[in-house]
Amino acid sequence: EYYKYSPKLQEAYQNDLKVYRDNRNVVETARIEGEKKGRAEGEAKGKAEGLAKGRAEGRAEGRAEGRAVGLAEGRAEGLAEAARNLKQRGVDDETITQITGLSIDEINRL
Repeated sequence: EYYKYSPKLQEAYQNDLKVYRDNRNVVETARIEGEKKGRAEGEAKGKAEGLAKGRAEGRAEGRAEGRAVGLAEGRAEGLAEAARNLKQRGVDDETITQITGLSIDEINRL
């Protein structure tokens, strides 16, 4: 049917078809580039949020662990100091063990 038209109409049809295809390709290219840009922005945002959340969780975990270690060390030092004081006052090792919970070996090392 295309060949039934005059050469001038065929040329106009070809020009319109080219414009249509060019426009369709422009829209498709813009869509693809937009998707790529959106993915890249989403990945960057996700990584940034993940890092921030990971750092916050890591800090909180580190603080909690630090507090627990500090408390344990503080208790141990307190018990050792109490045992030393009791020992200096002449309290026998067995009584010191009962009071502090330290072993006799631990008391002897003080």
